[in-house]
Amino acid sequence: CFLNLVEEGSKVSPNGIDKSGSCATCTLFVDDMCYVANLGDSRTIMSADEGSKIYVLSRDHKPTDDIEKERITSNGGSVYQTQTVARPPNSGTSNYVSGNMFSTPTQILLGPHRVMPGRL
Repeated sequence: CFLNLVEEGSKVSPNGIDKSGSCATCTLFVDDMCYVANLGDSRTIMSADEGSKIYVLSRDHKPTDDIEKERITSNGGSVYQTQTVARPPNSGTSNYVSGNMFSTPTQILLGPHRVMPGRL
């Protein structure tokens, strides 16, 4: 099942480059036992008693979470955030980015937090 999903997913991008992250949640029920596995910032919840009760079955794996960040860094990885300097058209290059003294409206745009894996 998972192999088929990967093969089908690789056909989606016309240039063959997948720029998405990894995210999956799986549950397996065996008799009266429920097993849960999750990867990425996915979440698994379960309702019971016709929706009157909600149970959280997994924890998000967001790189900004203290526990997750510690797990990443203790295994040789790192968490980083990209940034881009955006200048209005025709503003030239005379603005100081490092000194934070801009003569025209310039913005530093922050990207999402990313993980550089180590021995994860």
